[in-house]
Amino acid sequence: MQALPAELTTEIFCLLPSLSDVFAVAATCHQFRYVWMTNVTRIYHQVAPRSIPCERYARRFRADQGGPAMECWKLSPGDVVCMVRNACVVEKAILQFEREIVRRVRSMFCDKSGEETCGANSFRKPVILRSKNTMGQGRANIRRT
Repeated sequence: MQALPAELTTEIFCLLPSLSDVFAVAATCHQFRYVWMTNVTRIYHQVAPRSIPCERYARRFRADQGGPAMECWKLSPGDVVCMVRNACVVEKAILQFEREIVRRVRSMFCDKSGEETCGANSFRKPVILRSKNTMGQGRANIRRT
């Protein structure tokens, strides 16, 4: 495979399923490492969308760390490594948010049976009733049916 032209090797890199696979292939020989280093931007933009679910946030995180701006197309190998690390940090933060915050919010809006009393998954829609003492003030009471 070392006799392959750089363009074909770049295409092979672009077809890999994840950036960890890209890093592994690039580490196998000098030619593959050279192809990775000289085509990092193209390979990243082909592989990252299917490899990093929160790529946009990892990229924003990298820009906030002093890396290239979100609008900048050109990336260095170091930027890519940082974005892969940032993606892990972002994914962990999202999971922690879901475990801690979303759970608390759901518990506030669920009745004792565990059924949601409001939100997109609610089967019971609120009924808006105007009380006599608030008729002219535009306020309403909400009652569940």
